[in-house]
Amino acid sequence: MGLFTTRVSDAAYVLKWVAGTDAGDAHGTHIEPGMPRTAGRRIGVLSRQVGGAIDSAQQQALDQLAARLADAGAELVEVELPSEIPGGIAYALTLMAVEAAMIHGDLVDRTPGRVSQAMIALVEQGRSIPAPDYARIRAQQVQMAQRFNEWLTGTVALDALLVAPATGEAPRGLDYTGDASFCAPWTFLGVPAVTVPVGFGPSGLPLGVQLVGAVHGDQALLALADWVEQHTGWPAARAARLREMVRGRI
Repeated sequence: MGLFTTRVSDAAYVLKWVAGTDAGDAHGTHIEPGMPRTAGRRIGVLSRQVGGAIDSAQQQALDQLAARLADAGAELVEVELPSEIPGGIAYALTLMAVEAAMIHGDLVDRTPGRVSQAMIALVEQGRSIPAPDYARIRAQQVQMAQRFNEWLTGTVALDALLVAPATGEAPRGLDYTGDASFCAPWTFLGVPAVTVPVGFGPSGLPLGVQLVGAVHGDQALLALADWVEQHTGWPAARAARLREMVRGRI
């Protein structure tokens, strides 16, 4: 599940109401509600982004925030992900196709004229994938999540990763919603991720950065993101952008 909120503290507030422990749910993640008072500040910076290349404005946004966080007392460490983790992008797309066929297949069959061509194509793709392939990827999903968690909390001993949420600014128009390759691996692994805005790109659209935490570490990640949010410079950047809009410069 994902949330869009005005600030990190709002996301923590929602978590208080939607997360918790249910002894009757064998598959529950058992995330305790609320936000801890303190958070670790040892943050990893990837030597290569998991989704591929990013534009210069996005890279500058990451570099500038990393420098601000270091000045504020965080420990920034350059790391490289375990080699199998980027493969989660392809696995996530396969799972999405199969599950789209399971969930929306009946709708496509009954009313194809009321379903987008993109969804129809996704359902057809999902139906073409053999069940053993789906089961194999689900098994790999569990193994990769455990491998990532051991690497993050043990091998490199990080509180979070600081990564790009996208290649850069959002694309213009409504025909394309952007590249999900920078978010799909974390969704596939089932780990929490938070994106906070940091400024604007050359086209005047917002840029953000993404923090990724350990499995079931939602509280700790929100606490860290709340601290990071205080050092993004976003309020000043947003105010300057609003002044430009009022003055008719765009």
